[in-house]
Amino acid sequence: MRRVLIAAAVFGCSEPVTPSPSDLVASDASTLTDGVNDTAVSPGVDADTTSVTKDVDPVELDGVSEMDALIDDAPSPVDIVTTADTAGDAALPSDTLDAVDAGPELPTTFELPGPIEEPPPSFQAEVELPGSFAEGVASGDPAPDGAVVWGRFLGAATATLKVVEDGGDTPSWEGPVTPGEDGILQVTLTGLTPDRGYHFAFFLSGDKTGRSPVGHFRTSPPDDALGPVRLLHTGDAKAAYAPYKMGPYMAGEEGAAFWVYNGDTVYADGSEDLEDYREKYRENWQEGNLAQVRAALPYTHTWDDHEFKNNFVPWDFPLLDAARQAYFEYHPTRVNAEDPNRLWRSVRWGKTVEVLVLDCRTERDQSKVNYLSPAQFDWLESRLLESDAVFKLIVTSAPIGTFLLSADDRWEGYPASRERIFDFIQDNAVDHVYWLAADFHATVLHRLEYGGWEFIAGPIGMTLLPIWNLLNGQPGVDFASGDFDNYHVIDLDPEAGTLTLTVKDEDGKSRGTFVYPHE
Repeated sequence: MRRVLIAAAVFGCSEPVTPSPSDLVASDASTLTDGVNDTAVSPGVDADTTSVTKDVDPVELDGVSEMDALIDDAPSPVDIVTTADTAGDAALPSDTLDAVDAGPELPTTFELPGPIEEPPPSFQAEVELPGSFAEGVASGDPAPDGAVVWGRFLGAATATLKVVEDGGDTPSWEGPVTPGEDGILQVTLTGLTPDRGYHFAFFLSGDKTGRSPVGHFRTSPPDDALGPVRLLHTGDAKAAYAPYKMGPYMAGEEGAAFWVYNGDTVYADGSEDLEDYREKYRENWQEGNLAQVRAALPYTHTWDDHEFKNNFVPWDFPLLDAARQAYFEYHPTRVNAEDPNRLWRSVRWGKTVEVLVLDCRTERDQSKVNYLSPAQFDWLESRLLESDAVFKLIVTSAPIGTFLLSADDRWEGYPASRERIFDFIQDNAVDHVYWLAADFHATVLHRLEYGGWEFIAGPIGMTLLPIWNLLNGQPGVDFASGDFDNYHVIDLDPEAGTLTLTVKDEDGKSRGTFVYPHE
């Protein structure tokens, strides 16, 4: 056993956290370049020494009072011991259109897409309506035959949705969409051609003529197709920290299929009713850089605590229904017909990857036994066991690794659930499983007790926690930094069986590239 000293007391999206070992299993050094000159650097060391530190009013921070108490009571340094070492569930929302032309069948292989093409001429000929679509447009939960598209328009007019395949100008889809509550336009498209790019926009006629901003998404390949996949990963965006500089860089990541918005999509603490929650989303969605990413790439998402209230528990939160309703209104989501409140679902990209999106907040129970509901846990295990995808990425609201202090708000506080999923993965030899998380306002790539890996990303814009830098160089930790806003670029190569992760800062600059599994 190695003993390391880490002076750390961290407060983040959840309660204060201290980095600690996870009985991390040592591994050989990962492949790492600086991403600028392709110069080899040591694992766990930033390739760029430039860091970003934000001045923050202390009242903006989460868990300040708890943090003060921990700092007063905790020894310093903290002595920590380390060991060296399905999509078919989705149902349709109310508005579903019929495809004009399903297109030809595709081969069983695919490649990374090229740059996003310009919108079709007919879209460019229409004038964008200033202010009428202040929150922009978005798409989410892509599938081989479509995606969920989203917009918001306040007015009496009926909008017409047009969807045009890249390189064409004849609508593959065209139909009226009546705004729902709060002006929400949300349509689940089906019948489109797999592995194709599409532009979409909402058009208005009558007193107001013109269109919404133009959005773009790509349908996923057929479920039996195999090829390389690139996705993006980040989380944690508080409006007080806008503008979100990374937005244009994420939107411009060539070859990206979709992105994972890993919780704390808004900070709605203090909301008192449904309208308050809706206003928090409007505030974030109207920020131009985030709106640019939402328009350019489809995304899948989960919630954490701040979509509701800091560190809330579902058995004692009267505003649960209001917060949940606003979340589903403002995120393009495939809603389950049998249980519209159910968040957990999967998103596939061919046979290369299945992304398993968890609800780690609203189904946990007071017993400290079930971090996920029994139904969700059974679903997770069945998807891991039955999925024929090469890679299985599990999206968890809060990290599953061991970080000590204030563990009750994470998997650590539910040890039976944590042990169950770790044992299941090991006992069934489920390979290529990786965990995606946010919540900590820092990027950490570290090994879990059972040998798997967890990748913690973000923030998009929130308090930075440079204390995580102290994890650098510790056994089982490839990279840890809280010096800069960040997102991950994840490249999946099913032929080689490798996952390549590049940490990028808010200026789109690489801070290190890692290849998994390690040799």
